[in-house]
Amino acid sequence: MPERDVFYSGMRKLEKWFKKTLDDDQMEMWLDKVRNIPTEPFNKIIDELIDQGRPNSFLPTPEDMRKKWFNWLAINPERVHKAKEFCPECDSTGALEYWLWKTGSIYGYHCGCAKCENWRNVFPTQGKNIPKLMTRQEIIAIGGSLDDPDRQPRESRRVVNSVEEAVDIAVNDIPF
Repeated sequence: MPERDVFYSGMRKLEKWFKKTLDDDQMEMWLDKVRNIPTEPFNKIIDELIDQGRPNSFLPTPEDMRKKWFNWLAINPERVHKAKEFCPECDSTGALEYWLWKTGSIYGYHCGCAKCENWRNVFPTQGKNIPKLMTRQEIIAIGGSLDDPDRQPRESRRVVNSVEEAVDIAVNDIPF
């Protein structure tokens, strides 16, 4: 968890850059959503958000910060000092990223891996922000895609219209 003074200092930098103001309640909600990010990556993430954002534009969301945290974890796994168990479901990261098509738009989500305990290294383990734990099969069953739609040619994208179709895909098309 970022230390409180580091958190408030970083958030003040974001407020100044994006020319937005958060009240005390909003700051506490932000802190609750990003409390699992340690101080070192938190500072780097704040700097990245400022470097990549335009002044006076929209303030990044806590989800933007969590995505940057997952990227930092992928690049710096040795910096996280918690033991990981081997898990082929999530490649031992503890997190699964998936996409859902809703009302003509694609939305990206993260969830904890239901087959291992590695999610505890990435997500909060207490409070109201404990992640939903899912398996790849459960994601597919709800119509989700495990492949980033931005990295696929449009013609190769598959939309699942029923649970039966998702099960059929899981049984026949996913290599195990």
